[in-house]
Amino acid sequence: MQRSLEICTDRRLCAQAYSELAFQTAARSGMWKRRPEPELVDGWIERALALADERSPAHVNALIAQAYWDPERSREAARAATELAETLGDIELLSYAWDASRLAAFRDGDYAEACAWAERRFEVVDRITDPDHVAGIYEGAIPAYAGGGSFARARELVALHESVAARLTPHHRLHGVAYRIQVEELAGEWEAIRALLGRTEEVVEANLATPCVLNPRSLLVSALAAAHLGEEAEARRLEARADELGMEGFGPILDGPRTQLLLLRGDLERVRALLVEPVAPRGRNWYFLAAMAARLDALAALGDRDRLEAEAAPHLRPGTYLGPFALRALGVIREDASLVEQAVARFDAMGLDWHAVRTRGLLG
Repeated sequence: MQRSLEICTDRRLCAQAYSELAFQTAARSGMWKRRPEPELVDGWIERALALADERSPAHVNALIAQAYWDPERSREAARAATELAETLGDIELLSYAWDASRLAAFRDGDYAEACAWAERRFEVVDRITDPDHVAGIYEGAIPAYAGGGSFARARELVALHESVAARLTPHHRLHGVAYRIQVEELAGEWEAIRALLGRTEEVVEANLATPCVLNPRSLLVSALAAAHLGEEAEARRLEARADELGMEGFGPILDGPRTQLLLLRGDLERVRALLVEPVAPRGRNWYFLAAMAARLDALAALGDRDRLEAEAAPHLRPGTYLGPFALRALGVIREDASLVEQAVARFDAMGLDWHAVRTRGLLG
C-alpha cells in the first residue's frame, strides 16, 4: 500500500489508501513480525485526515484508527467518528466507532462503560454482513467483561466468537482458540488450557503463514499452564517454540506470560529486566489484564515498593479483575494481612477459585 502511494496523484484515492493502511494497522496491530513504530502510523493517520473529505468514509475510518492507536486522542476521535458514521448511515463504520469508544473506556479502567459500548454492537450484529466484523464484535467484548470480573459472560462470548471463527480462515480459528486460552489464563484454569494443547498447536501451525502475535502468545500461555501443572520439560518446549516465531515489539502482550514463567522459576533478575518500562496507555489493550496482573505480582516479588504503590493504586476499585491483584501485591509489600484477606474475598466473589486458594496460602 505504501508503494502504491508513491505514485498516487488522486487525492481521494490517496486518502482512502492512507485511511485503510492506518485502520488495518491499528485494528490488527498484532499482524506484524515487528510492530511498526507509533510515529509511522501516526503519520498515516495524519495524512488520511488531511486528504480525506471531512464527511467521507475515509475520514471516519482514519478517526477510528486514531482512536485505536492514540490513547490521548482516543475518546475525542471515537466520539467524532460516531457522529460522522451516524450522519453517513454506515452501520459498519458506526460499529467500529462504538468499538473505539469501548477500547477508550477499557484503557481508562471503566469496564462497565466498555461493556455498554460492546452491548450496542450486539444490537446491530444481525445487520453486519462481513463475518470477520461479526467475529470482531464478539472478540472485542470478551476482555471488557473479564475486566469487570464477569467470567460467565466472557465465556459465553468466547463460544459465540468461536462459532463464527470456526467457519472462516486458519487465522480466525487461531483467534478462536487464543481467546478461550486468554479467559482461562485470567481465571487460572491451567488444566483447561492444558487440555486444549493439541488444538492450540494445531491452529498455530496452520496459521504460520499469517504473522500474528497470538501464535507465540498462545504457546507461551500453554507453557505457563504446563509449568503450573509441574510439567517443566513441556513448558520449556512450548516456550522455545514460541521464541522461534520471532515476533518483536509487542511488549506486555508477550511479556505477561514470560514474567509469570520467570516468577514460577524464581528467576528474579530476568523478571526485573522485563519491568524496566511501565505498561504505557497504548499497551492497555486486549491483553492488559494479564500483563498488569503479572506486573503487580512481579513488583511485589521484587520488593519494589515505590513502583508498586504507584502502579497498584489505579486498580484498587471494587468489582474489577485487577482489584484483588492490586490488594494482594500491596498486602505482601506492606506485610498487611488484612489486604490479603480482602483480595481473597474479591477473588471468591468473582469465582476465581485458583487465585483465591493461592492468595489464601499467603496468610499461613
